[in-house]
Amino acid sequence: MTRTDKKHTAISKLILTAAATGIGISAVPYAQADDSAATSVRKLKIGNPITDDDNKQTVEDTHDLENVITYGTFPIGYDGNDTLITHIANGGIGPGSTDAVTGDQLYQLYNHVPEKIDKKLEEFIQGLPNRIESESDVKIEYSKETSKLTLTLSENGKEKINNMSSSERISSIEQKVDKLDKSMNGGIAKAGAIALLPQPTYAGHSMVSASTAHYNGEQALAIGYSSLSDNGKVILKAGASFNFSGNNTKKPLFGAAVGYQW
Repeated sequence: MTRTDKKHTAISKLILTAAATGIGISAVPYAQADDSAATSVRKLKIGNPITDDDNKQTVEDTHDLENVITYGTFPIGYDGNDTLITHIANGGIGPGSTDAVTGDQLYQLYNHVPEKIDKKLEEFIQGLPNRIESESDVKIEYSKETSKLTLTLSENGKEKINNMSSSERISSIEQKVDKLDKSMNGGIAKAGAIALLPQPTYAGHSMVSASTAHYNGEQALAIGYSSLSDNGKVILKAGASFNFSGNNTKKPLFGAAVGYQW
């Protein structure tokens, strides 16, 4: 088959395929039809089979040597390495937008957002003095020259705060804590003294006894009475102890007990 035959065969297949789909097509065949070298321009014309020339539509796909694809009148650049598409119009930015944004839009956003934040922050700082009540003990002033806030206390704000824990009140609390500590130590001494009171060991005998104890600087004295029944089975015991320091002398410790043994 000659090149001419291949060319006619390719065109015939293209026309037959178009006829089957109801579309009239005229074409400039590609290099595959005549085994010639690939060209840099490819054109395809698609027309409606009716005779009215006004209804015909043309789709043109052109590829030049500068790696720019032109679709209709819109050029789209491609660098041939990574996927980089150029010559794109700015996309719409808003709710529901599906447009692609460009590098210029991102750059503008990068520059404008910090500027707007700084502006809003400055407006807030400038309006801060107006948010403070005029009768407040705190006064805030803003200087546009230095862009600084100044905080000032009124004369009332400088006054000493009363009804708080002064040095006298702290000293009084310390004294109460010290007194409580002594009372606790005295109570332990009194308990120890009354526990040391002895008792009789012979049936029918009674005993009067005394004892003393010391704990953490506190001294206590105890006195007691105890008795053992004639059959030696019942034991009676009573006692009291006293501390010798402070108010503990007015708070003696009393105790009594009864026991049965067999």
